[in-house]
Amino acid sequence: MPDRSSLNQLVQIAPEATPGTVATTGFKRFATLAVTPGMKMNFNEYRPQGRKVPTLELVNKEWTEAGITGPLVFQEAPYILSSLIGKTTPTSEGASLTAKRWTFSPNDFGNDDPQTFTIQQGEDLRAHQMKYGLVNQCDLRGRVKPSKSTAISSPRSSKTTLR
Repeated sequence: MPDRSSLNQLVQIAPEATPGTVATTGFKRFATLAVTPGMKMNFNEYRPQGRKVPTLELVNKEWTEAGITGPLVFQEAPYILSSLIGKTTPTSEGASLTAKRWTFSPNDFGNDDPQTFTIQQGEDLRAHQMKYGLVNQCDLRGRVKPSKSTAISSPRSSKTTLR
């Protein structure tokens, strides 16, 4: 079986209606973000008394983790934020048919309802997928170039609105 070319690898995600249930429709390919899934394992080592090195290693647990890297643009930010902060439903913005307002309202106390995703990686001939994709950590960095007319203020509520 030939090796898979990394050049042709595509990644697409779709929101799951029920967490852990594979989504079959609604897949989106990111324009700027790269999703790189990889296998992780946890081992138990056993070293009997009198031995200098472990004689047995058993796989205790296997799972998949995926890194998400790249510049975050407005069209892709709701996917990351809905998994990190909680589900939300966009509303139409004015008379526009395509502009949406996404308002995220995390709970001050208690659990939020995060969006989970089915993630598929591969090409036409061979691919794999994972369910229950959940963003549990995010590091956002940015730079503001203030001008004479720019005013920066801090929000006074717990709501985050993305337009």
